[in-house]
Amino acid sequence: MLIKAVSFFAFASTFSLTSFASPKFLNLVEVDLYSHRDREIQGKSVEQVRKMNEQTLAELNSFKISKKNLTHGTLLNSVSQDQADQLISTFDENPVTSMANYSKYNRPPNERTEIGYCFGRAAYMDLALRKLGVNEEAIKKIWVVGPMDTGSVNWGFHVATLVKSNTGPWLAVDNYPGYRALTAEKWVERMLREGRADAKLRFYVTEPQKFSVSLGRYTRTQMGLDMTSGQDWYRGFFNDLMSWMSECSGKNESGRMASGLSCLGISDFRAPLKN
Repeated sequence: MLIKAVSFFAFASTFSLTSFASPKFLNLVEVDLYSHRDREIQGKSVEQVRKMNEQTLAELNSFKISKKNLTHGTLLNSVSQDQADQLISTFDENPVTSMANYSKYNRPPNERTEIGYCFGRAAYMDLALRKLGVNEEAIKKIWVVGPMDTGSVNWGFHVATLVKSNTGPWLAVDNYPGYRALTAEKWVERMLREGRADAKLRFYVTEPQKFSVSLGRYTRTQMGLDMTSGQDWYRGFFNDLMSWMSECSGKNESGRMASGLSCLGISDFRAPLKN
């Protein structure tokens, strides 16, 4: 399992997990967003926080994506709504991200700690989009930070992967609350309505390499890739995720990992779609 996980992480690194020069509003990868939100909203009214969130979305929508030409072809700067919706369905088909296996990776009941793994699903979707031929600049993550109460569980944050759509808006590829990718604006509206959400919820957009709300970019240590499941706080979630993606892809004619997610019948998006 570990050997396969290592090989897939090496694949992911070819897509610049170390980030590139970003607009100022995206430079939050290494920032603890809990503390950042606390500082930002201190002394602010609900209306002032609302305007801050509007500014975040405005900056996202003004972000310009550049073409990336690599030796294996031009990467896509957008995907279709159907492609985004298709990817949401893979959360259930992927045995690691499926809620059917939630208890396998959650902390033991006696610890009274639930991990949730929205950040794990967001990491999966980030890597899946890259693997399907999407330009890393067309991928972001959107975070909502602050108290949320759905009635059955209390959240301190939620995160979804964003991808640029070929009709213009950014889409949140998230299986909460449903199986259709929402625009970033609609996703924000939904989270603000969710349960008894704090009126001062703060929304942030980051580069996709941000691992979790209080942690920085993906690293082998953060993801527990060199640990046994007994040592790993995430109980092998990311080791299993990397192994599954490697196995799902199969090999190309040269014996290297193929693009696409062949075990799910999803080919490289560059074949059917040109932008």
